Amino acid sequence: MPSSSLLLRNKEIIEQAEQVLQESREFFQKHGLDPDKAAAYFESITTPEMRAEAKAAFEADMQAIEQEVREQMVSRASQPSAKPSARTTPRPPRQMI
Repeated sequence: MPSSSLLLRNKEIIEQAEQVLQESREFFQKHGLDPDKAAAYFESITTPEMRAEAKAAFEADMQAIEQEVREQMVSRASQPSAKPSARTTPRPPRQMI
């Protein structure tokens, strides 16, 4: 995948994330909820063990993603380049006038 298409894909993912965040804000507003109060409520009903488990799961996911990215980079680095290779045969002599 060329870098320009990678950048395009990253931009699409960021736009999707921003859209989901906006939709969640609209959901809270539509239902008359305060996001800060909701976050405080959910924090009050979760135990420290639940938060630690969620954090560990998140960190494991992030490590898996980073490992996958590293593997893809190594894979792409080992693939032959699209650039033309150096000429192996000598050039024919130029005709001098």
